[in-house]
Amino acid sequence: LENYRSNFRKMDIRLEGTIVGQQIGSQPLGTWAKFGPYLADVRDGRLDLDILNGGQGDPAMMGLSIFRLP
Repeated sequence: LENYRSNFRKMDIRLEGTIVGQQIGSQPLGTWAKFGPYLADVRDGRLDLDILNGGQGDPAMMGLSIFRLP
């Protein structure tokens, strides 16, 4: 959800050490968008997730869903 001003953020998403989304998040004020799904192979029992500055604004994530594939 963009809650500061229009087109303020660009973020990178790193999952298990791999960038899976680059410069996402630029959108109008008050709107939200779904990004993903992103697949990750978790081998150590811990999901490593980083939301990084993609060059603009402060990174922010408003929700997260995690599913285990059979």
